[in-house]
Amino acid sequence: MQIPADIYELDSQLIVEIDLPGISPHSVDFLIEGTILCIRTRPPEIPHAPIRTYHRRRRQRIESRLFGYVELPESVDPRDATASLQEGVLTLRLQIRKDAEFVDVRSDRIKTRPENLERPW
Repeated sequence: MQIPADIYELDSQLIVEIDLPGISPHSVDFLIEGTILCIRTRPPEIPHAPIRTYHRRRRQRIESRLFGYVELPESVDPRDATASLQEGVLTLRLQIRKDAEFVDVRSDRIKTRPENLERPW
């Protein structure tokens, strides 16, 4: 599930802001791979919670468990990521990669197709 987020650039960093009301900072995990930011939240642990008998349960309440992703516009360095959660807003500061990762392919390794072959499609 794609998570709605505000993403903007500031001083060679991508700033990602995601609303997470009612979530504890210790229950948020995130993973960055390429240009995908994955976020997972866990429900808070309630010690010795009494057994509840619901007479009416509102389904509109925000669940405290979430798993989703955000597509980033640029590749970032996950080692330099910082996060803060204040007043229900998760703010991630991600350093934009200055060096693009290119694959070096030498021309002698590229296989070419003979010109006389017809295309199969």
